[in-house]
Amino acid sequence: MSKKIYIDAGHGGDSIGATYKGRKEQDDCLRLALAVGKLVAAQGIEVKYSRTTNVNPDLTGRCKEANSWGADYFISLHRNAFKPNQAQGVEAYVYSKCKVGGPTYNKAKVIVGDLCAATGFANRGVKLGAPSYTDFAVNRVTNMDSCLLECGFIDSDSDNKIFDGKFNAMALAIAKGLCAAVGVTYKEPQKPAEKPAGGVKYYVQVGAFADKANAENFVKALKKDGYTAIIKEA
Repeated sequence: MSKKIYIDAGHGGDSIGATYKGRKEQDDCLRLALAVGKLVAAQGIEVKYSRTTNVNPDLTGRCKEANSWGADYFISLHRNAFKPNQAQGVEAYVYSKCKVGGPTYNKAKVIVGDLCAATGFANRGVKLGAPSYTDFAVNRVTNMDSCLLECGFIDSDSDNKIFDGKFNAMALAIAKGLCAAVGVTYKEPQKPAEKPAGGVKYYVQVGAFADKANAENFVKALKKDGYTAIIKEA
């Protein structure tokens, strides 16, 4: 039975999230969620998204959907914010009752570590609970291992430069971390086999005849001049 990963693109619809210079958290989250999901699905893992368009599903409903679906892991993708250009980096939040060094904590730690190593984001580590209250709903209501991943600060010019400039590397690092979280070894896509040198041939048609005898006479003439010629019915 294939593994299942639920990918939550934070915010959406009337929940814009953090903003900076016209940039919206909900848009960055959706773009990243779809990119990560595509890579994960290519590994034979089932993927379900909380949203694929600019809508705002009920927060508790997202978690319950993942629970009823039987997801093996839940990740909620977000962008952080503080004060313009006063904070940078990536961090993850897990359920407050998780043990530091336990399975849930370590899975999030791998995702954060791989993401920072692949992109150059500062590593702000894994934290229990939420910044100003006990727990995020995505960690409290879900039944499976989960994390809320803050993918850089949206009000940091340097973090936005990484987010945009190394977007593919970021998506790939998260996808690999998710595979590891459900016990799947990530396999690099195979590149198409290269055609051997000199293996390409180009064919030139030099005539078409309604009378077969005329075609045969033309072939004889071409062969006499040293050309390879065959007759094919159209």
